[in-house]
Formats: sequence, structure tokens, C-alpha cells
Amino acid sequence: MYKLAENLGEKIAEAIKADQDQKEVIIYGLLAIIQFVFVMILILVFSSLLGTLYASLILSFSVSILRINAGGAHLSSIWICSLTGVVISVLMPTVFKLIGVQNADPVFVYVLTDILLLLALWVVIAKAPVDSPNKPITKPEKIKKLKRRSIIVVCIYIIVGNLLAYKGLYIHLFCLLFGTAWQAFTMLKAGHIVLGFLEKTLTKRQ
Repeated sequence: MYKLAENLGEKIAEAIKADQDQKEVIIYGLLAIIQFVFVMILILVFSSLLGTLYASLILSFSVSILRINAGGAHLSSIWICSLTGVVISVLMPTVFKLIGVQNADPVFVYVLTDILLLLALWVVIAKAPVDSPNKPITKPEKIKKLKRRSIIVVCIYIIVGNLLAYKGLYIHLFCLLFGTAWQAFTMLKAGHIVLGFLEKTLTKRQ
């Protein structure tokens, strides 16, 4: 994936006569696009086969949109990161189907929805944006901008979550809750520890 982005980036940079810094930006942008397309194709194919297309997309986008703005711990290997995201996005809607969340008590669903999303909002207010050692965020104006966007995203999730609960779309709702809760968890120290352990375990098995 990186090799493809690097080859394309070098050709584009050469064509537009970009300097080294600009070339790195181009390569990084292409890598993000290639990863997104790769992940989306796999999610679309497998979730369509399982009949969970919309639920899988909700889970995937609830994680990615919040992560773009709020940051959080992540797996350093782009392959492990991509495949883990695909597996979770495709698997969890089926798990929610099997455990019967669609038949959950409406009062319980509303309470769980608001508790989880308000907790996620608290984490975002307290922690966002969570940067990485390789790409620290130092500009105060950018920090404020990302925090404000993160808060807006979670507020939108609260509205959407309650709407899904009202419509009785509990599988879709639980995918939204899982995605939001997971991304909020990765913003905490415990999330960094869990992902670090997961990466070590997966790397050893390669």
C-alpha cells in the first residue's frame, strides 16, 4: 500500500516539480486515499454478503469521522490497522444481530445511548485532540479548532443516536454507539495500552 502511494507520489511530485516536503505531503495524502478505498471495498463486499451494509458503514464512519478530528491511539502498521477496521466493521453488526439487540427494551436503549454518548462527549472535551509522537499538534489555534470539531461531531452523534433509537433501528444504533465508544476509548491512556498490546500480539503472529 505504501509502495503504491510512494510510486504514484514520486511521479506526481516530478510532474509538478514539487520539493521534498511537498512530495511527502502528496505521498501521505495518496496513502490515506488508497487505504480508504481498500477498506471501503472490503467492507462493502463482505457486509453486503452478510446483509449488514448500512450498519457496517455506520460503524466504520462513526469511528473514522471522530478519529480525524479528535485523534487517538492507533496501530502503527497500516495493514493491521486497515484489516482490523474491516473485521470489526463487518463482524460487530452480525454480533449485535445474534445477541438480539433489536429486541432490547426501549427505555434501556435510550438510557444506554445517552450515557455512552455523553461519556464520549466528556472524553472529547477533556482529551481532544490526541496527537501522536510522530505528528504532534502544537499550534493553539489548531488544537482549539480540532476540539471544537470533535465536540460538534459527538453532538451530531447524540442527535443521530436518539433518532435511531426513536425509529427502532437498534442494530444501526449499537454500531454507532460501539464505534463512538471505541474511538473515545482510544483517546484514553487505557486505550493506548490495549492497542499497544494488540499490535504486539498481532505482530508476533505474522
